[in-house]
Amino acid sequence: MANDVYLGNPLLKKANTPIEFTQDQILEFVKCKQDPVYFAKNYVKIVTLDKGLQPFQLYPFQEKLVNNFHNHRFNICKMPRQTGKSTTVVSFLLHYAVFNDNVNIGILANKAATARELLDRLQTAYENLPKWMQQFASIFPLKWLTQGMRSVFLPDSFVKMEVAKSWEIGRTALVLVVWTLVGIGFSVKKFKWSNS
Repeated sequence: MANDVYLGNPLLKKANTPIEFTQDQILEFVKCKQDPVYFAKNYVKIVTLDKGLQPFQLYPFQEKLVNNFHNHRFNICKMPRQTGKSTTVVSFLLHYAVFNDNVNIGILANKAATARELLDRLQTAYENLPKWMQQFASIFPLKWLTQGMRSVFLPDSFVKMEVAKSWEIGRTALVLVVWTLVGIGFSVKKFKWSNS
């Protein structure tokens, strides 16, 4: 079992670890893909100040937000501070990353520290998914992007908190370069200027 984990982190499955999916897991995966609220309620875990790591219990307005994000490309939300918007967005972004192929996710915030915090929340939520569900998302560059962001923005004293005890800059750069080349190749092959 210790050989099936990624860099000593028992929450992450090592790459290329074969997993046989049961019929129930396949049905659950399909159900989660179709319903981001169901996914958030059953699989997203968050860290709270009072109770630590716990399942994300959405309020009705948060369920409505997630459904709106899922069903409409553009959304404008006029909301007060401290209402769980960030956590709701993180749960939707995790759903988006896990259940969509070849997606890019950008997080913009008024401060770099806020964007880094959201990336860390996203990573925590991903790490706490069941390993069979991580199988579907492990090939996407989200993990490597957050790894690179931490290496750039966190001080060197934080490196000892990393699972590998290193920023893994070479591996991170290699994976992101490969994803960039794949994206460029796909764009060159598929993109055509329209004369209309």
